[in-house]
Amino acid sequence: YTGGKFKIVAKLSGCVGLGLSGKIAAEIGAEHIWEFACWFRHQVVAAGDQNLGYFDKRAFRAFSAMYTLMIVEGKELATYLGEEADKMERRLERLIDENREAFLKAIKSSEDILLMASANVKGYLLEQLRRLDQKLDVLKNETDEKWREMKQDVKEALEWLLSSVEQKTELENVYQHATVDFSKVADTAQAKTFVSRMLGEV
Repeated sequence: YTGGKFKIVAKLSGCVGLGLSGKIAAEIGAEHIWEFACWFRHQVVAAGDQNLGYFDKRAFRAFSAMYTLMIVEGKELATYLGEEADKMERRLERLIDENREAFLKAIKSSEDILLMASANVKGYLLEQLRRLDQKLDVLKNETDEKWREMKQDVKEALEWLLSSVEQKTELENVYQHATVDFSKVADTAQAKTFVSRMLGEV
């Protein structure tokens, strides 16, 4: 991910005439970013919802942040081409913290876009929901109608998020990526406890 574009390099060493170092390179810009997203999702699902060895870590992190911003802000994916991952992560934190209602609404209004999201994007959203619920617990006031509505919205957003998970292996990977840092792996116990509590299983 350089110069605001994702660069794909396909190794073609098996092709006649190219030799062992033969490569074909392609750049993905705004006009093909959604097609790239679909391809990206297909490759990651095929690998058990994990970053494949041929995805550069910086590119994987940047794309995950871009995709999450698309869900939260409701803009086109191409909007975020050229932005650095760390800046996008800080922007996500700020957006969610400053407008919690909009964040919850964004999740609940996402359909195919959320379904197509990778496990680390869903894990990020799960962790943000857990943190929001934790903040609400600190301010606990069951007689406050707005507080009760917000708690219910968190639960509904969580249920909608979980409904986008299609396989048990994907769910486990969502738990493993329940962190606000796209480059790290999470403590699954914390995420699982939150989900169980919210769904009334404990």
